[in-house]
Amino acid sequence: MKQLLLLTTLLVSGILTAQNVELLSSLKSLKSADEARAVADSLAKQLKGKYVHYKTKEFDHGYLRIVFTPEGMPEAEIKAQHDYDGSFVADFVVTKDANGKTYTFDKAKARYEALFPVWKHWFKPDAKPDNKTQRISNAEKGINYGFANRDGVWVISR
Repeated sequence: MKQLLLLTTLLVSGILTAQNVELLSSLKSLKSADEARAVADSLAKQLKGKYVHYKTKEFDHGYLRIVFTPEGMPEAEIKAQHDYDGSFVADFVVTKDANGKTYTFDKAKARYEALFPVWKHWFKPDAKPDNKTQRISNAEKGINYGFANRDGVWVISR
């Protein structure tokens, strides 16, 4: 009975890991700003607390930023934030070639308590909430993401 339970656990965790690998692989080749926004929306749904879309801006230097603020945050407080440190931000690198633009997930940032559920759900299902830097990588699929504290703001990045 113990062996059956262990085998089932390993099989299920293997399937979850495989699903995450495919999802994480797809973050490297989004074909439009709408696809990037859909990814950001999916990530934002896992945040602890209710966040609402605030703005999307594509910069001339090849960057797309999508910002979500805590629901009910006054405009003055949003503008007073340093680089949206009290909000959720998803950044994508934009590359142009003969086929058009491609959007690559670069990073997401927010406060630890808001962002950890995103890390656990989308990137590392077996993550423990221990306020420590964590990594997930798969060299074969070109996946390498980390979850780390950068000056009081937590970041999931390539």
